[in-house]
Amino acid sequence: MKIIFLFIIFFLSGCATVTWDGGLPGREYEITFHDTDGSPVQGVVASCIGNSIWPSEEMAKEINNLSVSSDKNGLMLLKHDSYGVHGSYKQLGPWEWGHSKSGEVTCDFLYNGKIVNSGKLYSFNQPSIVKINTNEI
Repeated sequence: MKIIFLFIIFFLSGCATVTWDGGLPGREYEITFHDTDGSPVQGVVASCIGNSIWPSEEMAKEINNLSVSSDKNGLMLLKHDSYGVHGSYKQLGPWEWGHSKSGEVTCDFLYNGKIVNSGKLYSFNQPSIVKINTNEI
């Protein structure tokens, strides 16, 4: 029993908690909406939500407040300011566990009140073209 107790103490004493700080830069996402024939779609709107992990809720609110519907060329700009981020995890030698989760923003894109596309904000590579079937709406 003493050996197990000593092993646990030895194991835990070699365990380090790593804390990190960083920054999430401000970004602008350029998304162009086209119908299946390749024509631009005007009037697509964005509705974004965060996953309740800092700073996703604040980013989603900012994006929603600044976004406007896609213009006559089908272009929509979504943008947010920079945010400070931080986290921590445990490490023992090469093993790591307990990583902090990061905030993610998910956006739904609606046309005539129906969702025509949805995805994580970072999945829209720049510039991004999204094809939607306006005949089904």
